[in-house]
Amino acid sequence: MVTALRRLRLEHAGIARVLDVIERELDQLGAGRMPRHEILESALRYCQDFPAVCHHPMEDLVYAKLRARHEVAEGAIDDLVAEHRALADKGAGFLAAVERLATEGDDALPEIIAAGRDFLAFYRRHIDQEEHAFFPTALESLSDADWAEIDARAEDRADPLFGAATEARFAALRAKILALETEGDAGRNDQR
Repeated sequence: MVTALRRLRLEHAGIARVLDVIERELDQLGAGRMPRHEILESALRYCQDFPAVCHHPMEDLVYAKLRARHEVAEGAIDDLVAEHRALADKGAGFLAAVERLATEGDDALPEIIAAGRDFLAFYRRHIDQEEHAFFPTALESLSDADWAEIDARAEDRADPLFGAATEARFAALRAKILALETEGDAGRNDQR
């Protein structure tokens, strides 16, 4: 598979893991238990920062090539670019609601849960659209030379959460993800 596309898919898988943590924390809130604020905030900051700095710029390179090769894709690409802005806005709104938890306490819970569920649904739908429509179209439409140019132009930035070295600000989030995955593996083994 093409290097850029493999990297984008791996990044989507990582983002999905973070979204699962956010969902778990929202479930805690919905059940009347306080989530780990630092985990929730860290997960949201990752969902805001990493895509804006690393993931979306690479997708933009693919979008630009695809616009030149596939006339039908232009409207869909415009929609995806608009969704990137909407994701940033929804994430910022959700983060602001989470930050109010410290000052407003339980009064902020309904807003946090609603903003969080909306954010999760929108983000997952966006990733699904890219995985099942945009990526296959790009793979079908772009030449090996196009992909080589994308790979050459893409900045090689380490993922601050899933890269070889996890940044300190994401260490607790990484530990939470690994704990949930270990817990999930244990549950699957128990069912066998």
